[in-house]
Amino acid sequence: MPNVKEVVYISKEDTLLNFKNDYKDDTETLQALEELGTNPFGASFSVKANDTVDYESIMSKINDEKILGEDFNSIDKINYLDIKESIAKLNHIISGVQDFGLLMVILFVSMSVMIIYNTVRLAIFTFREEISVMKLVGATNMYIRGPFIVESAIYGIVSSLISVAVMYPVVTWLKGKTINFFVGFDIAKYYTENVVQIFIILCISGIAVSILSSMLAVRKYLQV
Repeated sequence: MPNVKEVVYISKEDTLLNFKNDYKDDTETLQALEELGTNPFGASFSVKANDTVDYESIMSKINDEKILGEDFNSIDKINYLDIKESIAKLNHIISGVQDFGLLMVILFVSMSVMIIYNTVRLAIFTFREEISVMKLVGATNMYIRGPFIVESAIYGIVSSLISVAVMYPVVTWLKGKTINFFVGFDIAKYYTENVVQIFIILCISGIAVSILSSMLAVRKYLQV
């Protein structure tokens, strides 16, 4: 199924072993298990979807007797219904976080443009007479903007390097705080594995914002 990311088979022996590990400090439960004399657990499949919204359709296909044929009666229980409400809450939280994240991105990009714009504008103010002279002698707008654009691009690259360096100790610290909440997701490992991609994204966005701010700031002095 295309919407299934991973399927893990867990044998009844592994299930029993995992149960004993989980209750290794509960002597009464382990004693009761020993008195049974047999393994009371069955084998299972752990199905991981590409997206949390896919579980509904996955369960529908698993419950379709025409698809599984003779194996349909081999399924004792599907625990999706037990956690359906939790998944719905998780989807709601994810949607809210995405909307909030988009809003914060727009807010911070707007703030960055304004800060860089005003900073570059102050720097360009000292060159206003030189820019006027260059325009009078026939320099094109792009020729005048060139040095400021290059300088802005360098600022974008340097700021991206600083951001990547600062984020590493931050995500390392967050690892211990979030690994249980995200069910084993290692944010530090994810960061180190994708640091090149993150740096490229930061570079492109930083350079774009810096160049845009510079072009807006120098535009006033191009009017002669």
